[in-house]
Amino acid sequence: MQNTSNTAPSGKVIEDLPENDTKDASSNNENATVETKPKKNGFLAAITRKILKQGDIREALADFIDDNNDDDKLDYVARHERDLISNVLKLRDMTVYDVMVPRVDIVSIDVDSNFHDIINIVLEKQHSRIPVYKDNLDNTFGFIHLKDLLNRDLNDNTFDINSIVRELPILSPSLPVLDLLLQMKQTKLHMALVIDEFGGIDGLVTIEDITEAIVGEISDEFDTEKEPELIIKPEDSSIIADARIELDDLMDVTKITLGSEEELDDIDTLGGYITNKIGRVPARGEVLRDRRNGIIFEIIEADPRRISRVRIRKLNH
Repeated sequence: MQNTSNTAPSGKVIEDLPENDTKDASSNNENATVETKPKKNGFLAAITRKILKQGDIREALADFIDDNNDDDKLDYVARHERDLISNVLKLRDMTVYDVMVPRVDIVSIDVDSNFHDIINIVLEKQHSRIPVYKDNLDNTFGFIHLKDLLNRDLNDNTFDINSIVRELPILSPSLPVLDLLLQMKQTKLHMALVIDEFGGIDGLVTIEDITEAIVGEISDEFDTEKEPELIIKPEDSSIIADARIELDDLMDVTKITLGSEEELDDIDTLGGYITNKIGRVPARGEVLRDRRNGIIFEIIEADPRRISRVRIRKLNH
C-alpha cells in the first residue's frame, strides 16, 4: 500500500533528507658573536602576541582561532592547542543538556539490590559512582561510591545500601556548563541528574563529561572499544545499526545503496552520512526519510554531540 503520509507509524514527524550531494639577525661587527634563538611559532605564542596587541583577551582568542581554523601550516602541537582553547571558549554557550549522558545510557542500581548484585554491576560497568533508585529511574534519590563499598565485609548479611547512599543533585538541562563546573568545585559532588520539563530523569552529567567537552573522549585502561553492531530483524524487515559502522560494511551486509563511491568519498560512517545530509546532529526519536535511496532512518539513541544507534527501514513506495 502506498504510504504518502509524513508521519511515522509511531506518530513521529518525518523529515526528508536533501537529495543533493553532499630576518636573519646580523651584526656590523664581523668579530661579534651572534646568538640565534629559536623562533616561537607555537599557537600559544602567537595568541599571546595577538592579545598584547588587541587588549581584549576573549575577543583576541576568538578572532585568532577563526583566522587559523584551516591553517595547514600548524604542527600537531599547535593544532592541539588551538582546539583546546576553542573548546574552552565554547563552554560559555553550552548547557548541561549539551554534555549530559542520555537516560538510556545511565547505569543505575535498585535500592533493593543485595551486596553481591551491586558488586557485579560495578565490576561489569566499571563506574566509581552509580545512582540508586526505588522502583524506577525517575525515583532516583542518591548514589553510591565505590570507595564506600570497599570498606564493607563481603560476607556481611546485614548490609543496607541506604547506609552508604550519598546526596545526588538534580539539575535543570538549561544550567550553563560553567555554572555547573563551579558548583561541582564548591560542593565536591562530581555527578548530578538532569530532569526534563515533566520532572522525569532525562540524563546524567559528571565532571568527566565536562572535561571531555574540552579535550575529547577520555578512555582508561578498562575501556574497550566494541565493534559496531549491526542487527538485522527479519520480523519487521528493519536493521538496527551502530552509527559508527562503516558505510562500506553496512552496504555490503544489507545490500542497501546510499550513493556512489564518489558521493561517499569523504563520509566514513552511517552517523556521518546522516549528519552530513541534514547539516546537524538529529535528536533522539527523529525519523528521517531518504527518498532518493528509498530508506527511512529512525534515530534510536543520540545526544547533542553524536548519533549512537539507528533503525533503518525500506521506504514503502
